[in-house]
Amino acid sequence: MARILAVDWDGVEVRFVLGSILKDRLIVSNVGSAPIEVAAEEAAAMAESDEEDDFAPSVSDVDEDENEDDGVVETVEKEYIPRMPVADDEDEDDEETSSDPTVVSTVRKASFKNSPIATTLKKLLHQRRVGSATLCYTASRGDLDVMYMTIPNASESETPELIFNQALRDSLTFNENQPLDFMTLGTPDSPKKTGFRKVAAVSIARDKLRRIRETLAGAYHTPAKIELREPSLAEFLRADFCGLSYEEPVMLVQELCDEANLTLCYQKSVLYFRSFKILPDSTPAERAERIREEIVRTLAVGIDDLPEDATVNRALFFTDYARPKLETEEADDDDAPDCVATILERLLEEEEIQLDFLNPFRLAGMRVKTQEPECSGRYASLIGVLLAERPQNKPLVDLLHPHEKPKPPNFTLLFVAYFLVVILAAAGFYFWNKSDLQKLNAELDALEKNRQQVIAEYNQKAPPFNVLMNANNWQNREGVIVLDELRDIATRLPKSPDLVVTRLAYMARYTGNVSQIQGRPVFIISAKITGLDVYRQFKLNMEYGGAHKVVSNLPTNNPGGGGYTHMFEAFIVCQRRNFNSLLAVQPNEIKQISGNPPEYYVEREKEQKRLIAEAQEKNFKDASALAENSNEILNGDPAASPGEGEGETPASTIEQDKEYYQKLVQVQAELQKNFANVRNLANNGALTTEQFNNLRALYNGKNAEIAKKQQAVSVRVQVKTDEALLENSRKTLDSVREEAKAATPQADEKLRQTLLQYRRVLEYVFQRTQLRLQNGLIDQKVFDEAKDKYLKEVEEVVKEFNEVSARIGARNPQNAAQQQPAAPAEGQPAPEQPAAPAEGQPAPEQPAAPAEGQPAPEQPAAPAEGQPAPEQP
Repeated sequence: MARILAVDWDGVEVRFVLGSILKDRLIVSNVGSAPIEVAAEEAAAMAESDEEDDFAPSVSDVDEDENEDDGVVETVEKEYIPRMPVADDEDEDDEETSSDPTVVSTVRKASFKNSPIATTLKKLLHQRRVGSATLCYTASRGDLDVMYMTIPNASESETPELIFNQALRDSLTFNENQPLDFMTLGTPDSPKKTGFRKVAAVSIARDKLRRIRETLAGAYHTPAKIELREPSLAEFLRADFCGLSYEEPVMLVQELCDEANLTLCYQKSVLYFRSFKILPDSTPAERAERIREEIVRTLAVGIDDLPEDATVNRALFFTDYARPKLETEEADDDDAPDCVATILERLLEEEEIQLDFLNPFRLAGMRVKTQEPECSGRYASLIGVLLAERPQNKPLVDLLHPHEKPKPPNFTLLFVAYFLVVILAAAGFYFWNKSDLQKLNAELDALEKNRQQVIAEYNQKAPPFNVLMNANNWQNREGVIVLDELRDIATRLPKSPDLVVTRLAYMARYTGNVSQIQGRPVFIISAKITGLDVYRQFKLNMEYGGAHKVVSNLPTNNPGGGGYTHMFEAFIVCQRRNFNSLLAVQPNEIKQISGNPPEYYVEREKEQKRLIAEAQEKNFKDASALAENSNEILNGDPAASPGEGEGETPASTIEQDKEYYQKLVQVQAELQKNFANVRNLANNGALTTEQFNNLRALYNGKNAEIAKKQQAVSVRVQVKTDEALLENSRKTLDSVREEAKAATPQADEKLRQTLLQYRRVLEYVFQRTQLRLQNGLIDQKVFDEAKDKYLKEVEEVVKEFNEVSARIGARNPQNAAQQQPAAPAEGQPAPEQPAAPAEGQPAPEQPAAPAEGQPAPEQPAAPAEGQPAPEQP
């Protein structure tokens, strides 16, 4: 019974669970945790101590070759940076440049064996007297790169190569030297139903892998396995002896010190998983609210593989909190302690999700030989790692032993021997059965002769069969019966002896030179007539009521005579027509039995209506899906990405904001293009009026969201542009201040001009802030903060300007009054409503230092209704 040590850590503490796994139970022999900050204070003493650990295996026996990462870019520490030679080195001393033409710089990799985490873990394992065991580490999402992808349902031998190639193509950080493993998402029967397989590919950078290995080697030993933390929670459902069984989908929730893990499972299959950061010092209410928000967000994207009628209305929270048993029915839940579990339960009740509490150390089939730790829910992933080591099971993801394509065996010698044996056996078989082969050849000749006879018979009988088959298809497809059409044609012919039919034939598919009737079934009639008026009467009768279409040349002279002066040949094409036109020339007994439409037409109309309704529903779903695709771009704002602090706005660069703005423009154009297609579908009857109205409301809503997001991004770009302009001016002023320390007249004059230019830039930036307030793009609080900062900087500039002017006046008292310009009014900002710039000369977004005087700002738009004008600073 092997002992397994599961270890993980976050930004606050390290944890471990030591146990052994059998087929039907789990034995936990040791468990513990320690805060990283407390143990880090004793890191130096632990590193300098030469005391040998009697309970943990020695670190010295770790194979150093396993930690070597050839070809991986590491953070290096250079002792000396050489100077590159340039063309102006001719003035340098020749001895100095030629003495050592080659400069060597030493580079060494930083070691993590004495890091605070390694020291903390080593001290913890030493205190808890942990002996030798197989080490398994559960990595967090911060150290890994997880890629969700959809691949064809290939065989197990082809799947690793497909995922490897797609990761190289789609990922910007993955390279072929990194370890890569994957796990299948969704139910086991979904690949057979859809033909595609959803997988989560996991990779880790070589430098991060070295850091993990060295950290664990400095504390205990090189890890045997590196697994993913979130999927290990599903092992509680996969282990039958734990007694957990959910027929409906369930969300598994684990709360750590500074992060939380979510895993969506259906029965024993993992559908989706993710993790997110939580502030360690946040209150239970804030932590519960953050977990609820992420559960709702996860359910919005993680249930694609569920059946259509399946909903997620149950969650499982790993915690040591147990729901109290109420003695009476009138008892209230307000007596429960105010912790994350109780608050989260109340919050999820609003989302119609029932929350169950589970202590991972109190499951059926589990034996704990040590004291149960506090916050037992933090050890759920570690216990899941132990459950994954069952004899009949294996971890879902192991970066040290990933799934690989099996190497094909070398069958070269076997193939050569096989072909030699086959050739020798064939030769012996031929000479042994030569007489039998001659008999078989005679039979083959007889069969060939019989085949030729069958082909000749087929060629003879195929044309009439094709005619009958085409006539039958004509009847099944268009409802035209050949015998009825022949009878209709016979009743419409002029009476004899004015017209004598010499030929009447049926062609199932016309292949002649007349393009009007190419490929259509036609009747061919040849006749002799006594005059041209008979031919005109023939065409009128045939085309009466739109029954037939007659294609023919004009009659020609009949050389035979006998009273028939002309003859003609015509092609009669049967048209689709109302049955009344057919009955108009039929006898009364046929009219009496033809009052009801044929069942064929009724069924066909029903089928057509059903097909149209299905097409409309499909078009509606496709158009709705195209509109919902914009959510990915709307949620991809670089300044609103999850994982940051609760009240902290993530930083984004101007380039990122501009790139995101272009994406919003592209999505808006694509949305308008898709709505134009929707309008065309509605005009062509491919969408109902109700469906079109719903789609129009959906597209208008998405367009409004995109426009709002564009406005917000534009404001961010403007603010950052102004900040960059102000920062450049401030750097210029600082450099001039350094030069003015020499106290020369030229330096003081330059400093005074630079202060004037810096003052104009301050006014320009503040004017743009006023414009944003008037246009309703920022609130009054943001404007007040900018105003206070502006007044403070103006006051400093005015003070320094007066000091420089005083020094200049002291040097030249006579011309001081003429040369010294008046100092700008202290604390006086730009006017609230600046004048419009000259026509054709707008204020540039990124101007150079403006000329002396007041720059013309952009003409602000009228303030929004109800928005007060900003105070005069």
